[in-house]
Amino acid sequence: MRNSYGSIKQIDENIWKLTISIGTGYDGKQVKKSRTIEAKNEKDANRQLYLFYSEYKNLPNAVYDNITFYEFCRLWYARHCSKLSPTTIVRYKKILEQRILPAFGNLQLKKISAITIMSFLDHLKDEDERLDGKNGLLSSRSMELIYKLIQSIFNKAVEWHFIIGNPCSDIPREEIPKANSIRRTIWTMEEVNFFFSNLYKLPDNFTNVKYKLIATIAWTTGARRGEYLGLQWPDIDFNNQTFHINKSLTDLPGQDLFTKAPKTENSNRIVAFDNYSKYLFLLHKGIQDEFLLNNKLTNPQNFVFISHTKFNPQNNAVYPMAPDAFYNWFQRYISGIGLPHITVHAFRHMACTYALTAGAPINVVQNMLGHANIKTTEGYIHRIETPDNAFTQSLSEMLDDTRPKANF
Repeated sequence: MRNSYGSIKQIDENIWKLTISIGTGYDGKQVKKSRTIEAKNEKDANRQLYLFYSEYKNLPNAVYDNITFYEFCRLWYARHCSKLSPTTIVRYKKILEQRILPAFGNLQLKKISAITIMSFLDHLKDEDERLDGKNGLLSSRSMELIYKLIQSIFNKAVEWHFIIGNPCSDIPREEIPKANSIRRTIWTMEEVNFFFSNLYKLPDNFTNVKYKLIATIAWTTGARRGEYLGLQWPDIDFNNQTFHINKSLTDLPGQDLFTKAPKTENSNRIVAFDNYSKYLFLLHKGIQDEFLLNNKLTNPQNFVFISHTKFNPQNNAVYPMAPDAFYNWFQRYISGIGLPHITVHAFRHMACTYALTAGAPINVVQNMLGHANIKTTEGYIHRIETPDNAFTQSLSEMLDDTRPKANF
């Protein structure tokens, strides 16, 4: 006889066999527990079945007592990682294989303590722990990523009732790795103007117009690099001067470029572009069409930004422009004109900072950048070295109609 807790079976007078399922094992099979008991009748047997089930309902399952960290990570990877983005999966897999599994893989999950983890973190502070061949210590950011992944794995172990508590919870706060806060460098407005004034003077050919357009929309919209490189021509609404960000172009080691869903739900958004961007879009479209025609190439996926050197020889279809292509061109170009180094992502920070300086409400900037949380937007704001008296004067002039003229 079966109920929601399990099943009972009478095997002799007043002797019953109780069977419960306590979850799924790391091999994907149901894990069952059985017990033979004495019971006066069916009602008594069902009562004892419930008590038997309760022993395991909120406690780590005894069958997992000897499961190793490696075995649990196989289950964690299969059940949890499928919900993550491809780039996150690749990053987690690399950290697991290079750092965490060599240290904890053969240990029993239940025997890994706060001390075990703390000694591992201390070991990572050694000078020979970098894996990139460079001198120096492992960065605070790398240390934080490794720790957070360990913490996340143990959180799932608690949630799935493999262990009672997360050993990371017993690590003193001062021992928890934390990335040093590094502010991304951005340009002054004088440097921004110098960059664009030189860029717009370049002759209008396939490469130059493409980069003029990319830099312009990066500056005016704050879109992420993968978002504007993932644009396809049907995403562009020339009548309303908007484009729809609904995907992001991604590259992973050993794989062809592919598009994935935007970073967050809020990242799927409609973004407006200005008149000059419209002009550049149309100019770029005309040059691209001519390039495809002259070289007998096709753009079956209608990517706005395509490679001008790589195509599929089987069908002459062009590939989308690689994410690193703009970065490489950008670094060569700004070095050539003497501007200080900034990253491509710094355009996103500048778009946020200077839009707010120009008077845009922060919630409008939040929507423009596609941030789910306004706190994230606040993290993109940089201090602008502008004399305070300019803003003081502007605020004062708002009161001119309310007070008498000051004569002195």
